[in-house]
Amino acid sequence: MLMVQTAGAWTLADLDRLPDDGHRYELVDGDLFVTPAPSPAHEELVYQLRAILDPYAREQKVGRVYASNAAIRTGGSALLPDLLVRQP
Repeated sequence: MLMVQTAGAWTLADLDRLPDDGHRYELVDGDLFVTPAPSPAHEELVYQLRAILDPYAREQKVGRVYASNAAIRTGGSALLPDLLVRQP
């Protein structure tokens, strides 16, 4: 279940103070999104998508597809993508 906390403009500093409690916290333009940790079914789907997309990305010479386990910070946002493409 996705919850959006909009009780004010959240910052990256606010995000960094949140507990490591098993939830996924993402910050998008000042809005905090809180979701539960991915389920085993979700992780299996990510694994299968990567197995399909990575060979295609290599064939098209656009990069490699990786499962992500780190936040991407850009501007005032911090995102937790399931997959990302790294260009050569």
